[in-house]
Amino acid sequence: MRASRSKVFLATAMAVGLCWLHAPGAPACDPALMARLGRKHADESHKLPPSDGPFDAHNISMLGRLRLADIAALTDHATNVWGYVSPAGREYALLGLSDGTAFIEVTDPSAPALVAVIAHPEACCSDVKTYRHYALVVSEGDDTGLQIIDLELIDDGIVTLATTFRGASLSPAHTLFVNEESGFAYLCGARNSVSDGLLIVDIRDPLAPAFVNSWDAAYVHECQVVTYHEGPYAGREIAFLYTGYFDHRLRIVDVTNKTNLTLTGTATYPNARFTHQGWLTEDRRYVYVNDEFDEIRLGKTTSTIVIDVSNIDAPFYVRSFGTGLPSTDHNLMITGDFLFEANYTSGLRVFRILSPDFPEQLGWFDTHPASDEPGFHGAWGVYSGLPSGNILVSDVENGLFVFDVSAALASAQGGLPVLPGLGIALLAGAVLGAGVIALRKPRPA
Repeated sequence: MRASRSKVFLATAMAVGLCWLHAPGAPACDPALMARLGRKHADESHKLPPSDGPFDAHNISMLGRLRLADIAALTDHATNVWGYVSPAGREYALLGLSDGTAFIEVTDPSAPALVAVIAHPEACCSDVKTYRHYALVVSEGDDTGLQIIDLELIDDGIVTLATTFRGASLSPAHTLFVNEESGFAYLCGARNSVSDGLLIVDIRDPLAPAFVNSWDAAYVHECQVVTYHEGPYAGREIAFLYTGYFDHRLRIVDVTNKTNLTLTGTATYPNARFTHQGWLTEDRRYVYVNDEFDEIRLGKTTSTIVIDVSNIDAPFYVRSFGTGLPSTDHNLMITGDFLFEANYTSGLRVFRILSPDFPEQLGWFDTHPASDEPGFHGAWGVYSGLPSGNILVSDVENGLFVFDVSAALASAQGGLPVLPGLGIALLAGAVLGAGVIALRKPRPA
């Protein structure tokens, strides 16, 4: 009975639900698109059998994996993934599920160990982020609210649901982002009595969250919020909003003053169909964006969009690039000069992005070997922030993967091993190379 219910829910949420009527100014659905999407999820094969390979890979090796059946026997599918490091330095994957969140130790990546699962109402989509020693979880399941989960004793195998916040009649939400510097959580696609745009929750006291304000000029699908420490925006907290189904653009909002949220700039790009998610480069000059519908609606190959946000009042489209495959791109994350992208049926893709004009694909691991067709099977999310440099990927049917990408990153340095995020290693390599050339250069007679 539960499996049948889940199939119906998934079909509704991911096909018909793509037209969410609660969104302000929602246009009529595109019947052809809805029919195409619906066929992918409404029949008995909407969730494909998990795969044991063989997996197509280049410069990326699988260190370990944990299948859905080994996490929660009745869960329907995996959603997004995030990482957490305990004070003792032990690494964990926080894996979203259709009906909960799994906490998995990956300190030994060859043997991922399930610690706990905290349940929430069954849903198509869920998301998890961290703040201090807490995990924050939202889902589109009715009555989920904002779960605050205590990870303080996770090294002892203890994970507990500390509280659930339902302020402003909050129930479902699609995703969230936490600015750990400011202590505020930003909930996207939250259906409640206030807004389905962006909801701001004060979590500086995680056990007593408080609703602060909302920005509701457009539906917001995902966001990234950062605090600037230098340059013309020093001291300001800026939200980069990906406005999803109906707006098809990046919107930048100054959220420094929580009582006076100010739109600073917007940008769109050619053939925009669903501005889904994105991530800032570490110098905060560019945002790399994925569009979840351009492959499906336009028959394009996988495309990643680059937008210049060095002036947040006047962002502009720079270019797009891709893999040449037809798969749908979904979530990406940037660490250092490397972009890690979960592209559904074509799996994990790794690029070096020293310049948006010369993106270099360094490696891949296809977690969904059955096909590269557009759709919603395969790699959903990626996390590239672990100190070990290991990369976490969530796969809809296949659960959790842990990857070693060192060969891919080394290939960008002529064989020098580097870890993601260590931009200094790039500079050191360049300086070392210049020094060797100088030593070998013949002296003038």
